[in-house]
Amino acid sequence: TEFIALALAYILVVILSLSLHEFAHAYAATRLGDPTPKYSGRLSINPINHIDYIRYSHSSYMVVDIDYLD
Repeated sequence: TEFIALALAYILVVILSLSLHEFAHAYAATRLGDPTPKYSGRLSINPINHIDYIRYSHSSYMVVDIDYLD
């Protein structure tokens, strides 16, 4: 049970830090004059707003087979 609690804590920290990181990108872009983050709803720390479903679905095609490299 200690492992599960630690794993959940790590997952929570990763989600929070990624949300803040992506918010920082959106904030910087907005401050530099790019309205895209504001229009796409990414000027938020909500992690759901930062999920890009189109790119996520295509990233599964980019998996490299490690055995192929040997």
